[in-house]
Amino acid sequence: MIRLESVDCTPLFTENDLQIIDQLKSNTESFRDKWNSDIFRPVYVSIKSKLLIKQDRTCFYCQRKLTQLSNEDWQIDHIVAIDEDSRHTFTSDNLILSCKWCNRHKKERRVLSKIGRTDRYSRSSANYKIVHPRLDRYSEHFQIIGGKIYIGLTQKGKTAKEYCNLDRIILDHMTGLDVDNSLLVRASLDLLFSDNPRSLIVFLQQYDKNG
Repeated sequence: MIRLESVDCTPLFTENDLQIIDQLKSNTESFRDKWNSDIFRPVYVSIKSKLLIKQDRTCFYCQRKLTQLSNEDWQIDHIVAIDEDSRHTFTSDNLILSCKWCNRHKKERRVLSKIGRTDRYSRSSANYKIVHPRLDRYSEHFQIIGGKIYIGLTQKGKTAKEYCNLDRIILDHMTGLDVDNSLLVRASLDLLFSDNPRSLIVFLQQYDKNG
């Protein structure tokens, strides 16, 4: 079920927030340190609250509405990661609410086809390798079957599925395995749907032994 086609581009920051951000930008710390700084923390809490309401506690990447997830386990994802282009650390259009699992898998994956020459945030959907929450419509790139199986309909959908390791959801549903490693997830699913699904047990026992 697709719950969140896209997220509107309403600015997240107040005038006071922007003053704090300008103050942070003027210091010599890395942008990651600025984002994690104590002075920015109240702003972070405020914009997370706005996104929780705007997205109705739904992760854009996996489309799951996780009402039981604590506020601390919801995370703000930089669509374009800080390490890819730090100029957009504090750009509203670059911030989205993500569950901790999708955010952990996506991490610092590169999503831009090319880095912009100016400080202006790219509004071209074609410049992004994944489904962009504010520029694309989810249903044009994904099909979700039974709320558990994710099919990428386009290259963007396929890349987003890989980056967020969305196959982990059907594996967890069918086997109870909570697996982070994307390669292990893919290998496990191949065995699960093979002619000899019991081989998955042997595979996982061997993996656990070697791990």
